[in-house]
Amino acid sequence: MDATLAPVVLDAHARGTQEICAELQVDSARGLDAVVAQARLDSVGRNELAQAPPVPAWRKFLAQFESPLVLLLIAAGAIAVAVWFLEHWRGLPYEALTIFAIVILNALLGYVQERAPRKPSPACAG
Repeated sequence: MDATLAPVVLDAHARGTQEICAELQVDSARGLDAVVAQARLDSVGRNELAQAPPVPAWRKFLAQFESPLVLLLIAAGAIAVAVWFLEHWRGLPYEALTIFAIVILNALLGYVQERAPRKPSPACAG
């Protein structure tokens, strides 16, 4: 067996510590030799989980419009525009403008609150 590559031990949970250390060629008191550790690091890489790519800002903003209540308000605004249009365009569609302004302000507020860094409460800080 190549000393630079760590063998895979699938049933380590069911076996003894000394047996696993012997199979992995590790001294249980000192750990890996620096040369072997560097060789394993070079060949296998760091023991890290891959991080998910960050969510783009535009997706976070659009996510604010996924709520059923927000969708209901958008539908109400669309109906208000349709009624205004059917009434021969008299004046401005104040109801629709008000509804859309509220929806957009709500989305902006939700987006800003999501972007704000989360501070731990003093009780959790210890």
